[in-house]
Amino acid sequence: MAKNIVVVTEKVCTGCGELKPVEGYYKDKRASDGRASRCRACHYKYTIASRKNKPEWWKQYNRERSRLRRQDPEYKKKKAYWDWAKDLQYKYNINEQQYHNMFIKQSGRCAICSIHQSRLTKRLAVDHHHGSGAVRGLLCDACNVGLGRFKDDAELVLLAYNYLRSTI
Repeated sequence: MAKNIVVVTEKVCTGCGELKPVEGYYKDKRASDGRASRCRACHYKYTIASRKNKPEWWKQYNRERSRLRRQDPEYKKKKAYWDWAKDLQYKYNINEQQYHNMFIKQSGRCAICSIHQSRLTKRLAVDHHHGSGAVRGLLCDACNVGLGRFKDDAELVLLAYNYLRSTI
């Protein structure tokens, strides 16, 4: 049975009640239509208002708690690892085991320049196609940024290659 797909271009803001284009709303994966219920302006007003309405003792408590947490070295290690693992799942839809399998398959080296992980200060980045989201492999930061500058366009990379070859 075929599903009917409805593309929403406008929606009513729950804050101001106005009908606005969906581009005027923040993305929200939890929402059924993929957008927040309040427009950007109302979201901003609500966020500022909620911060102002907190009692001063609560703000001070949170500042102190955050300061103590940031000073704890164990917290930093756990947070850094948890953020990385969460990013893998959220950004690339892969888990740590899949990352590890790619790492082993590439022998711990960048898929483009073959520099080994041990010679880098950052871990190998997950390279993905920005249109489809498909994961292609692991790259060092320099190669990953380089591909990003070419906007995943193979034609541009080929033109750059031809340019470099012609200047030798």
